Amino acid sequence: MSITYLLSSILLYIKWKKPCEESFFWPNSESFMKLLPQFKQEIPIGSTAYLEGVAFEGVVIIAGQFPPFELGAQVVAFCVTASAFQAILGLLMVLTSALGNAMGEKDYIKAGKIRKAALLYVIIVLCIEAPVLLIFKEQIIEFFTNDPQVILAAK
Repeated sequence: MSITYLLSSILLYIKWKKPCEESFFWPNSESFMKLLPQFKQEIPIGSTAYLEGVAFEGVVIIAGQFPPFELGAQVVAFCVTASAFQAILGLLMVLTSALGNAMGEKDYIKAGKIRKAALLYVIIVLCIEAPVLLIFKEQIIEFFTNDPQVILAAK
């Protein structure tokens, strides 16, 4: 409830004090001119995000059929995968914003450098993470659980 009050007061402040007239404006007809071509570009992106969510729900339903130790192994595998992926995802979100800014500034050389930096970052992180996960897989699994059945199933 307090978040609603906070957002309402922020919007009221913006409406009456107008601290950022250049960046906060109400939509006009120009805002909706190329809406259909924009949707055509966004539908594939949105559909893949939606299908990923549906697939995750399917995995959850299937996981409910597993015995407890296999379910524990699945949770361990999910935790390891998520923690390995977060380092890549975090910086790529930042690089995506920087790439968008470079494209907005029409600085295509800078955008190309950012794209190359992102690819290089992903390759370097994967080259470090893959051997670490293979070499220390038992220690990583034992970090998340001490149940011998779950450890055996997670290997």
